[in-house]
Amino acid sequence: MGSLQQLDLLSSTAASADAVIHTAFGHAGVYEDAVQMDRAAINAMTDALAGSHKVFIMSSGTGFLGNTGPIPVSEEYPFDPDAPSRARCHNERAAIDAAGHGVRSVVFRLPQYVWGHGGSFFIPHQMDTARKLRTAYYILPGDQMTSGTHVDDVARAYLLALKHAPAGSVYHISTSSNTSIRGIAEAVGANLGVPAEGITLEKALADQVWPDWMAHMWSYNNRVRADKAERELQWTDFSRIDMLDDIRSGSYKPKNVTQ
Repeated sequence: MGSLQQLDLLSSTAASADAVIHTAFGHAGVYEDAVQMDRAAINAMTDALAGSHKVFIMSSGTGFLGNTGPIPVSEEYPFDPDAPSRARCHNERAAIDAAGHGVRSVVFRLPQYVWGHGGSFFIPHQMDTARKLRTAYYILPGDQMTSGTHVDDVARAYLLALKHAPAGSVYHISTSSNTSIRGIAEAVGANLGVPAEGITLEKALADQVWPDWMAHMWSYNNRVRADKAERELQWTDFSRIDMLDDIRSGSYKPKNVTQ
């Protein structure tokens, strides 16, 4: 056990491993500091793997693509230089560059919502906010679409990449891109028994409903497609669980509540 700040530990452990799947990220504190810490960790692990031709899978996100527009986009879509999480594109580049040094490096761009089993980063955060404010807010107009994947499907994609992914590959790991921001807020509200209400981005920022970067992220479409992963990794047979149903009355329901 260790942290992303323990570069010597990351280096020695990576060197002794058969493969490395890197899923950690420091969500607390200043975002730019977390990105720099992540890049240093990536460099430490890939340097240790240089010449081994072992697999290194870096977990990135679709957030730095920014507003993708109304149609789900592929891995070729250019990132948005003004997106709140734009700095992570440099971390992707660090991982991909390792392919030129004898590492079978792969980048997974996870969607905004990796969910299931009562976990994820954003859903519990939204629930805590709605519980505190007694309202499940969303950014108007509310029809912005986002992507998501059940965590079990994501885990299976990592295992498939160990077998099939070529060096230097980038994959979108998403099974759905048709979930609206309003729909998520309404599901959170139904779970907690509070109303869902739309507010402008300006009011959300002024009232500090969420951190600024999070509010901006929910103000636009972020939709990706995963044809490449399905084709090259043979990633199929996805979970049949619906994200909104799971938020409303599934794994996100308090355990002491009788249905």
